[in-house]
Amino acid sequence: MRTLSIFTLVICLQAKVIAQTQVVHTPRTSPRAKISQTIGITDVTINYSRPGVRGREIWGNLVFGMHNPGWGTAKSAPWRAGADENTVITFSTDVKLNGVQVKAGSYGLFMVVEADGAIEILLCSNNESWGAYFFDENEIVARASSSWQEHPFTEYLEYEFNDFTETSVYCALNWEEKSIPFEIEVDINKTVVNQLRNDLRGTARFSFVGPLEAADWCVSNNTNLEEALEWAKLAVTMDNQFQTLKVKAAAEYA
Repeated sequence: MRTLSIFTLVICLQAKVIAQTQVVHTPRTSPRAKISQTIGITDVTINYSRPGVRGREIWGNLVFGMHNPGWGTAKSAPWRAGADENTVITFSTDVKLNGVQVKAGSYGLFMVVEADGAIEILLCSNNESWGAYFFDENEIVARASSSWQEHPFTEYLEYEFNDFTETSVYCALNWEEKSIPFEIEVDINKTVVNQLRNDLRGTARFSFVGPLEAADWCVSNNTNLEEALEWAKLAVTMDNQFQTLKVKAAAEYA
């Protein structure tokens, strides 16, 4: 009987521990969101949380300049450009953000918002923190300037892509009655040629199709012509036929 009582007690204690450590899912106050856009072959993705206005004064009050979070290691921190975890912006290739060169990678996105509407956009190498409590200026890898614009009322913060072209897109953070835009530009020729070189180090080189398509793209876009000719010659050696000879001739003429 005593053994049974001890066994029962152990089971009850285990159940209590499990109940205390159980992770449940309930709706977030600031829902998670993701937005993506491809420019050429470059993927741009933003992961963020969407706080609501909820009747609060946002600009110049809730969001204003640098602040002391009051916890963590940061004594002066910018806005996390969203809510909860870091807002994370990812570029699959090198880009320019408002004219500032940025390497491929994932970055914590922060903003310093001044009362006159001037914005400093900060990209940080650390993108896994909660809020800005551990913001470290030494982790800033890029700074860009912007300014807010008037915008129709938006209850929940959102990012959107506008004015898309073959080489660029404008991204905008919209919240309350303000919008903060920034341009993302891609060097299409450079990114595609780098990708072609990488592709031709793998299975794309196992048949004439890979070097043929690489050469054809370069000739059609009047770029990387010397290497395009070498790729075209390789395609001909692998399959000497009309299509490969045609691209080779075009590369030689270019």
